[in-house]
Amino acid sequence: MSDTDKHVGITVGGIDAAVEFYTSVLNCRLIRRFTPGGHDGVRSLVGLPSADLDAAFLALPDGRVLELLHFRAPQVVAAEPSPAAVGTVHLAVPVTDLATTLDRLKARHGTVVGGPVQLDEAALAYVRDPDGALLELIESTGNDDD
Repeated sequence: MSDTDKHVGITVGGIDAAVEFYTSVLNCRLIRRFTPGGHDGVRSLVGLPSADLDAAFLALPDGRVLELLHFRAPQVVAAEPSPAAVGTVHLAVPVTDLATTLDRLKARHGTVVGGPVQLDEAALAYVRDPDGALLELIESTGNDDD
């Protein structure tokens, strides 16, 4: 089993832009990029007979692994479900400076959904990456301001 076998995956609109966003805004580290392309095994795995894709593995600041997938085919329009929609998922990402991270996020076409707020011992914000993926940014503050 490799270090990238345990990961969370996000489908993105373009691999280059997504890698740039996650490395520059969230301080992720690129592990490797690869092009499974239209491999029959990948097509079977994702259940799309016409699938053709690019991918990248990134290390999140806490060491978890994020897989970015860009489907060149089939073309599908992105959707932005409500955070309350059944089946909606979000990725929690630790940050060291929430305000600075939010500034970088907005400068690179991410959007703030809610927050920042102080809950227990953390400053939190719900945001979307440029492709609409929902992220929860968490800065440990040590303040307990219920």
